Amino acid sequence: MSESETTRRRHQGRRSSSHIALVFGLQVLGLAAGFITHVMLARLMGDPGQYGWVAVGQNVAQILAALVAFGIPMVIMRRASQLSATGEHQAILALRRLGSAALMRTTGLVLVPALILAAGAYFWPSGGTGEIVLVLVLALLAAPFLALSRLYTGFSRTYGWFGLSVAPDRLWRPLLVLLLALFQWWLWPPLVAAQALLAFVVASVVVALSMGFVTGRRQRARASVQPGPGNDVAFTGSLWRVSAVFGAQSILDVVVRRSDVILVGLMVGPASAGIYFAASRIAELLSMPSAAVGTVIAPRYARRRQMNDHHGLQRLVTLSAHASFWPTLAGVVLMFWLGEWVLAWFGEEFRAGTEILALLLLARLVLASAGRLQALLNMAGAEQSVLRLQIGTAILNLFLLLILIPWYGAVGAALAHLLVWTTWVVVGSLITRRQLGIRPGILGMLWRPTHE
Repeated sequence: MSESETTRRRHQGRRSSSHIALVFGLQVLGLAAGFITHVMLARLMGDPGQYGWVAVGQNVAQILAALVAFGIPMVIMRRASQLSATGEHQAILALRRLGSAALMRTTGLVLVPALILAAGAYFWPSGGTGEIVLVLVLALLAAPFLALSRLYTGFSRTYGWFGLSVAPDRLWRPLLVLLLALFQWWLWPPLVAAQALLAFVVASVVVALSMGFVTGRRQRARASVQPGPGNDVAFTGSLWRVSAVFGAQSILDVVVRRSDVILVGLMVGPASAGIYFAASRIAELLSMPSAAVGTVIAPRYARRRQMNDHHGLQRLVTLSAHASFWPTLAGVVLMFWLGEWVLAWFGEEFRAGTEILALLLLARLVLASAGRLQALLNMAGAEQSVLRLQIGTAILNLFLLLILIPWYGAVGAALAHLLVWTTWVVVGSLITRRQLGIRPGILGMLWRPTHE
């Protein structure tokens, strides 16, 4: 390797590290805002059961958002990253219009059921069943705007607008939810689950529309300075075919990540779901390193693959694993020590979630040890393998939840969570090694890549 090439790669490595540090700082602020928001919601409600309904509603909304998105944001971000490498900014702007139009079509899949359920809820008898219907209606209303935010986040990552790729979803939305919830609590105390979920819906609408305005304005400015070709006919024709794979993959992924809270709420009760969700919010704080790395690294995976730079890709994969694992390990050690005290911030009843928290923390550490496996495989064009892995993982997840929750309650759900993600990391690492010749994990650079 020439000296100039070595210097270039060192410069890119330093730039990646600085971007990761910037995004990590934004992730810290965003996750702190989300955590404080949920602590305040639990305190304002004063009832784990009401907080449990909020947990169920938000998780259902995320599953429905994956259904609406149908993999479209991921497919378009991958294509936009490739076009960005060649300066085809008019084509990227056309992708934006294409993605927005496609999401408008899939939105009908959830808005129609939402209207039907809303009409039915008016005549529904009061009680637990009526509350479930109301939660579902609010989740359905939030889903399209969550999906739209994902599309705009993808474009922000492509262009390196790291503030826009993190702040709206992680920072603006939770803070707006908190402000709206405090306003409702001030008018009609105490706060109930329906009010908190209504705040979540309004915040999702405001964030999606704001992101659309800001990213659209920036993209049009970029396209006017560096026009390039203005269409991508071949990609337009294959959008739905390719996004079907990513859509199935995304839905399965979010079902695996979110179904534990929902099933705990349905099988054990909303109070247990509230305690479980509080523990998962604490464990989610440890996703900051991995999330920051994914925001910066994912588009660069596609570029390295496009340039057939196998050594550079291996370096990025190993860097992402180190940047994810070591901060996560430090956080796990700290939370093992302080976990029960932090759980008590939600309320004294939430101390019962100590064992749940310990298992969820271990699952986070296992995921961090492999870096951003799913992003790597998707950006490298191995989405079919990821889909098969997600199908197997979803089946295993459902099986373990249905077996362990009746026996061990919410602790069983956390144990299933740990077992499922351990399986995912092991199998995903084997797929990455076999198909890409890349060794994921913190020890990846100790071996010479197999594909030259």
